Amino acid sequence: MVSTISTNDIVRIAELARLHLTEIELESFSKDLSEILDYMNQIDKVDVSDVKLTDSTLPLHTILRPDEVHESLPLEQLLSNAAEIDKECFSVPPVLGES
Repeated sequence: MVSTISTNDIVRIAELARLHLTEIELESFSKDLSEILDYMNQIDKVDVSDVKLTDSTLPLHTILRPDEVHESLPLEQLLSNAAEIDKECFSVPPVLGES
């Protein structure tokens, strides 16, 4: 099986990647990429009919702790390190424009 990537394909890929290639580079890449695809097409010849499908090769386990209900900290303690407080809330300088 012979794959050929045309020079037009390489031009389009180069445009998408914002590359400026010379005519010699276009021809060279067309040849090289075609050879790479031919090599990769060898995978199609491998018999995988007896291979079990998998979505991960690593054992999956969660590292999260279980959710447990706890009493919240008192408001005074939560706001104790705030630089400014406004109506029992953190007050911070505006980020988008002026207030």
